[in-house]
Amino acid sequence: VLEVAGSISSAQPQLAGLQAFIARNIEMKEIVSANYLCDFGNVIIGQTRKKIFKITNASVIGQLNWTFDKRYLSGSGFTLEPEKIVKMGEGTTIDIEAKYFARNNQKTGLKTKIIPLESRGSASVNIILSANACLPEVDLSSHVVDFGKLLIGRSCKMYIRLHNPTPVKVTWLLKSVSGKEENRFTCEPNAGSLKPGKRALVCIEFIPSDPRKYSTELLVKVENNKKPKSLRILGEGVGCPLRFEPNVLELGPVVPYTAGQEGVVTVSNLSEAPLEFYSVDWDQQFREEEELLSTVQIYDSSGIYRTDLRHPGQSLPAELMQYAAKDEVVEKTIEETEVDHNAVSAPITPSFEEAPLRSKSMPRDENKQQDLVVVGPPLAGVSTYATLLSKNLQLQCKTVDELIEEVALTSDPIGTQARMLLNRLTPEEAESIKVEEERLLQVAEHSKLEALEHYKKEKKVAKGKEKDIPKDVLLTPQVLEYNRFVENKHATADSVSTILSFRLKWNDVGYGLVIDGAVSKYFDQSAILQGIRISLPCAVYVNLAVERGEEGYIGWLNYLQRIKLAEKDRLEKAIESTKKTILKNFKPQKGKPSGYADLEASLNSTEVAECLPSGEEHWLNIETGQLVELDSQEVKALEDRDRNNYLKQIMYQHWVNLKNVNISIEKIAQIWSLESGLRTVENHLTELVHNSAASRTVVYYADYLEKLIPFLTSLKSDLEAKDPIVSASAEADGHGANEEVSVKVEDTAEKGAKGGVIDIPIEGDETEETIFSHIVALIPPPLVNPPDKDALPASAVFQVFRKPLMRSTRKPIKHFEIVNMESSAEGDASQQKPAMKYRWVIEPNSSVQLKVKFSAFSEGKFESALEFEVMNTLQKYSLFCKGVCELPKINDDTRNVFLRRVKGINPAATTPLPQKKFVLSENFYSFGPLSLFKKPDWKKELKEDSSPQDVANMQMIESTNMDTIRLTNTGKYRCNVDIGFENTDEASRDTFQIETRKFGIDEGETKEVKIWALPKEVKEYNNNLVICVENNPIPIQYKMKCWGVDPTLDIDGPWKDSLKKAEEAVEKCTDKKLIKDLEAKLATLKEALTLDFDRILIGKTETRSFTIKNTCLLPVAWEIDLGDFTGSPNVSIEPMSGTLPINSTLPIVISFNSPDPLMLTGKFSLRYSDYEGGLQSAGGTRIITKTFRAVAEAYKIVAVSLTSAGLEQGGSEIDFGLIRVGDYAVQTMKMGNKGKYKIGYSFKISSPLMQNLIKIEPMEGTVEYGNTLAEIKVTFCSTSSEIMLRGNKDIIVQISEPLTGEIVEKFPLFISCNVKYNKFRLQPSKGLQFGAVRFDSEAKTKRVELRNEGNFE
Repeated sequence: VLEVAGSISSAQPQLAGLQAFIARNIEMKEIVSANYLCDFGNVIIGQTRKKIFKITNASVIGQLNWTFDKRYLSGSGFTLEPEKIVKMGEGTTIDIEAKYFARNNQKTGLKTKIIPLESRGSASVNIILSANACLPEVDLSSHVVDFGKLLIGRSCKMYIRLHNPTPVKVTWLLKSVSGKEENRFTCEPNAGSLKPGKRALVCIEFIPSDPRKYSTELLVKVENNKKPKSLRILGEGVGCPLRFEPNVLELGPVVPYTAGQEGVVTVSNLSEAPLEFYSVDWDQQFREEEELLSTVQIYDSSGIYRTDLRHPGQSLPAELMQYAAKDEVVEKTIEETEVDHNAVSAPITPSFEEAPLRSKSMPRDENKQQDLVVVGPPLAGVSTYATLLSKNLQLQCKTVDELIEEVALTSDPIGTQARMLLNRLTPEEAESIKVEEERLLQVAEHSKLEALEHYKKEKKVAKGKEKDIPKDVLLTPQVLEYNRFVENKHATADSVSTILSFRLKWNDVGYGLVIDGAVSKYFDQSAILQGIRISLPCAVYVNLAVERGEEGYIGWLNYLQRIKLAEKDRLEKAIESTKKTILKNFKPQKGKPSGYADLEASLNSTEVAECLPSGEEHWLNIETGQLVELDSQEVKALEDRDRNNYLKQIMYQHWVNLKNVNISIEKIAQIWSLESGLRTVENHLTELVHNSAASRTVVYYADYLEKLIPFLTSLKSDLEAKDPIVSASAEADGHGANEEVSVKVEDTAEKGAKGGVIDIPIEGDETEETIFSHIVALIPPPLVNPPDKDALPASAVFQVFRKPLMRSTRKPIKHFEIVNMESSAEGDASQQKPAMKYRWVIEPNSSVQLKVKFSAFSEGKFESALEFEVMNTLQKYSLFCKGVCELPKINDDTRNVFLRRVKGINPAATTPLPQKKFVLSENFYSFGPLSLFKKPDWKKELKEDSSPQDVANMQMIESTNMDTIRLTNTGKYRCNVDIGFENTDEASRDTFQIETRKFGIDEGETKEVKIWALPKEVKEYNNNLVICVENNPIPIQYKMKCWGVDPTLDIDGPWKDSLKKAEEAVEKCTDKKLIKDLEAKLATLKEALTLDFDRILIGKTETRSFTIKNTCLLPVAWEIDLGDFTGSPNVSIEPMSGTLPINSTLPIVISFNSPDPLMLTGKFSLRYSDYEGGLQSAGGTRIITKTFRAVAEAYKIVAVSLTSAGLEQGGSEIDFGLIRVGDYAVQTMKMGNKGKYKIGYSFKISSPLMQNLIKIEPMEGTVEYGNTLAEIKVTFCSTSSEIMLRGNKDIIVQISEPLTGEIVEKFPLFISCNVKYNKFRLQPSKGLQFGAVRFDSEAKTKRVELRNEGNFE
């Protein structure tokens, strides 16, 4: 805020006195009363930044007017708004908006403009506008990365450094220019951001896939910088070329089943590096390695895993084998574990990793490490200075608890010991330790007894003198081992040192370690201190000692508490102020009326929403990472979005700082209070009991005095015996001239690190930087400096392993194989053969020889490509091999051997199986189905005296059960052929026969051989026809099939339900007498299948049917024998005969008709046999007969209508006679049944008139046969008019068969009636006229007549 004194304008009165003198003699414009700086900070080229400041008229003599001179700002990029101020009243304030635009063409650097603010009669005020125009860019440590030559299958990593020399944050991106080869060069990371002055490493990896040169160009693009920098990457992939001589190996001819022939191939390594190659076809090691590599889950996102170089002749790296072993154990555990979803889930056993032990030598292994232990009283800043030392020395900083907990997470036995001390054993480990303890105890007790007996025997101890035996006698090695085991279960100096010593073997502490304090929430401090002393004998202890003892420490705590309380108060006020500012700047969004209430509720909550800076904010201190607190005017000058972000971020920072301050205040309160002073365990115990939230791991000042100080004193004494105390003055570091810093450090000779103690006195008024500088100045320098974090890592070459892809299936190499060079085709069979070798190592520019053997078991020309691969490169080479093998042979083509063929079996169910044909698609010869009536003994050798029956039988069986095959010699030698059947099962042994078994065939000759199939049972027969050629080890085989068939039919009809019911009745019957009748009835039903027509009306035709289905593999001939119905006019059957194809079904229909009542019962039969004349066979031995029974009855219906009196005469007529209109007349008629079965009746009223006049109850019904009559009530009523009926036929009586509902008779019900109204006559009809009658005269009389002229009273 500028407070500008007023000037006198022309409208004001003239100045007098001293002011007038000054105005006349002193040029006020030349006097500068104040300079105000408006700093825009860092502004990136091309961007604009805005600032707002206020100007207040602080004068008391009038208004102010001025104009900013544009000449000062011309071309500078600065602007001020408003440019002109007119009549600015006293005490008023105006906002001035200042902007700075960094033009694209201007130079970077600090830009400053001074704008004088002049007012007449007043001294000038300078407004200084300052901005640092900067352009974000990065510097590359190298613009060319050359990988040189690299073997295929390897990876090389090189590094470049990006440095941000600008004062602003830089966002960078690596982008390919050419778009080529970028998949062989990878950059990690390929994008990021750098804070001012920071550096970043970019790892560039080169993985060649082919033997050629690679190159690519990358552009390093920087956001807001249009000039990218170029990075060129070069590399050359080098392969491992092999040369095979000869490149095509030709062997043969050879005879099948002989030792074969061998050939030698020379393989030369044309590269400058040793290599190992293997046979893809026979080497088992590469298959095992690929299987292992495909199962382990260790690959990165690009499917690559990198290890140390694998040289020729070496196996897979040990780390890969370890990963595979882990995965195998996990998979085995999963397979053996049965999951029961209903059972209570068992606790999950945690998995432990192997400890990352050092694999390479580091300074600790040579006793040149730097170990520091920072100790001190509580709240003396031990953790703070330990962390600072860690960063300064680039060493790990750990507490003792962190070191032990990290060991407890490993699978090493020391990890189990650490878990035992921390009480974190798994159930399995706890049980194992319990068992081991019991075992050791048992062994120890047994050893004590043996030692006691031995001592008694040796010393001849008398009875009753056992008390005089020394105790040392019982301390056997087994007892000592048990005691050590028990002691290790508790935290002792030895157990702690064992765990810490194991932790010191890890990679991360190879250069040294900074231990943050010597306290633990698990163990006693004495055990921790002694454990550190044993495991870190060369450690330097940095003791932060508060001066003036307990009094000085209390003063330190009092001072620290006041500072923290003041900081707490400041932060709480800042948080409340920030909340009010956020609410004040809140702008509600449309459609969200409750936004303000929600914001207020979130701000008033105990937790503050996390809001961290992105790193690009100008209010962020890059060095400390903390936000700079802006004043209210600076906050107001921010854009709305930036203002909201800043307020939320600063509020979250205040809240985090407040939480840390509260923690510090709570820690102070735990160990000291102004009322009770320093606390100990005893006087704090009550609070711990009543406050469950209180920490049980509080370190008290008394612990420091009673445990740590004596330990350091003892350590100093031990060191004094070796060297005198060295005192170092701290005056140069800010201490008084008489102050000294006590230092006791053992000599750091070149032999290795030495331990010591450094006391750092703390008065309480030193800054953190001062105390830390004292510590850094006094600690001994490291013997070996840790690697510079900023140094470029050296390039590294790795072996690349990829997850193997699915290999294409190679045809097995059947006739060629690789044999050892020492082997011989005619070697001693009794001598043990050396192991086969399928991997070879070749030195640079050298060669090896391998031997290939060719043999075959069949004739022909054979070609194979033996495939080889160079290890780790996937480079493939092929050796082409050719071989010739010939054998005596015959033509085994089925088109030549079998005279008839068929492509396949027709899937249609009704198509018969092929007969005496070779089925190409199924690859077997089919004799087809053969009838079993043709007996095997029909096959006889015919002679002149053979009977006609034998000749006929032979002709019949030969036509179906015999076929001829042809054998042709297509080889170059005479063939001796042996033909037979394999007899795959016992049943087929005699079924298939061959006439000529052994014979010779000259070259080019063809001979025919007869084969037979003679089945004996109904089933399928299978056998193999085997043709063997002498000196040809490969027999020729053809599958042979035939089917033995008997004619069978499946008959299905309506008798199934009757049979089922009869069978159920037999099963359920318990009456022994009744069951015989039921069984007889069942036997009758089974004897003859019954077709029951039930009853049929005469003149009607009823049909019943059943089906026959051919269930055999040959057609079946059948016919119907009418039996009892022969010549019967009432029964007919269609069809009567025929031949039924296989799997075909045919319905047989039986019809019954009779014009007269008839009861008919009789039997007929179905006869069937083979289709080869079986029905005409002599004696009917091949005929199968099935008997049927037919039961039918024809009847007629005779119905009669009766009067109410039961008379037939007039039974179909009802005469209601004379009826008055509106009266109901009721008559009854009866229906009788003279037939044999129950009949049905119904009435049908055809006209609407009669439907309104007549009501019949019931309208329909049934009448039982016999004397039972059905009574029908007929009611007549005419309500509206007179009517006369004579024999009306509108009502029809219908007689029906009740089972089928068929109407068999109709006749009318005649209705007669005479309906009349009541009629009368009144006379005279025109009224009575008495004429004139005198008063008081006699009465006149007239007569009126009422006459009934109707038919009713």
